[in-house]
Amino acid sequence: FGSSHFGSRLRLHAPSHSSGARPRKGQGGRPAAAMQLFVRDLAGRTLALEAAEGADVAGLKEQIASAHGLPVCEQRLIFGGRSLDASESLGACGLSDESTLFLSMELAGGGKKRKKKT
Repeated sequence: FGSSHFGSRLRLHAPSHSSGARPRKGQGGRPAAAMQLFVRDLAGRTLALEAAEGADVAGLKEQIASAHGLPVCEQRLIFGGRSLDASESLGACGLSDESTLFLSMELAGGGKKRKKKT
């Protein structure tokens, strides 16, 4: 993350429903279903994001990519000691308001070791 983006806020919302109803405002003027999340990188810098509980991990990665130029395919988000799958919803991952995720880089390689036949 660039130092100029430290503490910036991005908004990531789940697709809106066609009911036309506006979301209720929760604490801090955010929609009631919105969560504030913190993403910490390997350098220890923290980015504050706002996301809907129903949004998916892929959407969160896209927001990070557009803000900081780090391609989605190189991002690895970790929460609760496990790597998050792109198709999971944030709520299903166990994330709640003010949760902290850790951002690391996907590394190439790491395939299974082959055993030599003797």
